[in-house]
Amino acid sequence: MPEKKRDHSGALIGGGATAATVGAVGGGIPGVKARKLLVDVKNEKKKTRQAKTFGQAYRGGEFGYRHNAHNTFSAFGMPDPMKHEGKARSFMQGDVAGRRGAEKKIIRHLAVGRKASNVLLAGGTAAAGVGTYKHLKNKKKAQVSKAKGDTRRDVAIGAGGTTAGLGYGLSGVLRREGKKWAAEGERGYKQAANLNPSAGAHTTKLSRKSGVKTSRGLEKTETTAARAGEHFAGKSKMHAREVGRLRGAADQASYFGHTYGKFSKITRKVGHGGALVTAAGLGAAYNQSRKPVKKSVINYKAVKAVPMKKGRGIPGTSARLDEKGRPYFPYKQPVKKSHSPFLEMPV
Repeated sequence: MPEKKRDHSGALIGGGATAATVGAVGGGIPGVKARKLLVDVKNEKKKTRQAKTFGQAYRGGEFGYRHNAHNTFSAFGMPDPMKHEGKARSFMQGDVAGRRGAEKKIIRHLAVGRKASNVLLAGGTAAAGVGTYKHLKNKKKAQVSKAKGDTRRDVAIGAGGTTAGLGYGLSGVLRREGKKWAAEGERGYKQAANLNPSAGAHTTKLSRKSGVKTSRGLEKTETTAARAGEHFAGKSKMHAREVGRLRGAADQASYFGHTYGKFSKITRKVGHGGALVTAAGLGAAYNQSRKPVKKSVINYKAVKAVPMKKGRGIPGTSARLDEKGRPYFPYKQPVKKSHSPFLEMPV
């Protein structure tokens, strides 16, 4: 009898389930917005309230949470320029304007990331559903192998391959965006230093956590505002405001570059884990492929265990049982010799 075919729908199930999980973590429930922040979770004292607040914060996924956090920061988290006077106030007003400009860009990026996650959630769910349907359908077919080991290996290969692909792909995107933000931050600092060398003084170095070269001012924003009389002596308020705008945008861009680079390294490590799982699954599948699938043969021991009368046939065959329960084939065709001594043909 021909060998049974193997059922590889487990790979589709594993890959689809992994993609749907990543989409759910990234985008959460489609169409639902986050209502809370992690600060609200820390402020709650009871664990039940903390769990409820955490669910409200992350029901939009990672992108939904960060979208809400950046919107909140842009509206309520900026420093108050009215605490200062004169050129210091102008500098802080420019700083707030520069930071909000960078925040608008990152908010758009987060909205796109959440939409992509929702698409990944829908696609992964559909793929897992198709794979499950094929697997259940193949269970009813006698010519398809139903070994549990095959399904588990296929699920591991599909899940590991999807994890590796998404991990490495997302890592590359995040690293590229991190470098863009870091370059934009360095460019802003240089422009501020060209206008005012003392207020725009900065340093650039490679961060171990992010793996991206980021820039930062030698002074904090509040310190520069406090020393506005020294930095902007003989300069106009418009000059102080423009330097503040360049500094604020550069500070935010450098922070975003560092954050993108940090998450790029994390997702790359996740990709490494997926690649190891895929390699283990492929190795097991290769070893199994060297062993032929067992053919569907009659288990005569099991047949003997069933009480059968003399001459009763074995279902699906032309075999009969003799008095001692041994199978024999009474319908063997006689063989006639042909003209060729090397060819025998049945009558």
